[in-house]
Amino acid sequence: MNLDMTYMNMANAIYGMVGAAALFYIVVGLVIFLFVWPVTRNAAILLTFWGIGLTITIVIKMLITQTCRQVQYRAYFRVRPAAARISSLALECWFIGLAGSVLIARITQF
Repeated sequence: MNLDMTYMNMANAIYGMVGAAALFYIVVGLVIFLFVWPVTRNAAILLTFWGIGLTITIVIKMLITQTCRQVQYRAYFRVRPAAARISSLALECWFIGLAGSVLIARITQF
């Protein structure tokens, strides 16, 4: 390892911090702009409500999944196999219903 590499790592850390801060301010500014500009205000509010609804649905699914795991499983073994199969099938059907929303959420992350 070369002694000069230490300075390169410090420079990368500084430029990474500056780039992350700039990206944060740009994203926050864009969100504020979308809510303030009258042309895009309704769409921004609609997307906010859609996101809140999706978040509530995902939290409910997580709570149901956690409860089913605690009641029906011990380690890797099914304590109640019939109930575990039924709840797994129901949650898989729920995943099919959420697939479109998850796809849109993943696309908009990048």
